[in-house]
Amino acid sequence: MSDLFEWPKRWNRAWTPWFVLLAVAAVVSFFFDGSVKTFMRDALPVDFALFGRSVGIYGDWPWLMLIGLGGFFVCKWRRRRDGMRVFAVMMLASTLAGASVNVVRLTSGRARPSASITGWVGPVHEGKLTIGRHALNAFPSGHTATAFGFFGAILFTPWWRWGLLLFPFAWIIGISRLMTQSHHLSDVCVAIAAGLFVAAWSVILGPVWWERFCAWRSARP
Repeated sequence: MSDLFEWPKRWNRAWTPWFVLLAVAAVVSFFFDGSVKTFMRDALPVDFALFGRSVGIYGDWPWLMLIGLGGFFVCKWRRRRDGMRVFAVMMLASTLAGASVNVVRLTSGRARPSASITGWVGPVHEGKLTIGRHALNAFPSGHTATAFGFFGAILFTPWWRWGLLLFPFAWIIGISRLMTQSHHLSDVCVAIAAGLFVAAWSVILGPVWWERFCAWRSARP
């Protein structure tokens, strides 16, 4: 269906307006954090929060990798190199998006909506680092970036029509982080922009990195 030459080799200018729009939406979302937090806390039925917790468990990185590996080996069994490449890039984008966002999340020191304290406390609070302190690691959302990296990557490949069908799953995971009061609206919106940005570059650079790795491995004595 598709070979390496059909994949984008550089940034597509047509993507730029969409990413500008995402950036603007991420900035504007900070102004609605309070209202969304209040709605999720006071107006959302309890069943929605329970659903959000389940999505948070099964929409995390390990499960996405299992889905990616399953799709990769099915395509390998059917000798679909194009499909193997798509699933490999989806896993790469998800991993890189989650890793890059978590570096910020673990040091940003933003309290979660469900925490007893509010606001930003920075990387050190009460004489202790905020790294690993769940209540103070809200910004940005790691789940959301991982999901949008995974399901968003396919939108930039020749399989983009399948991406449109799968993309709602990324939104469900992102919204679930609001349902459980694990993240503010801006945490999710910034993670969406970051996840898609990493996904686009993973599609561009992933096949190049793979070819270089194969060439290096072939050249080894």
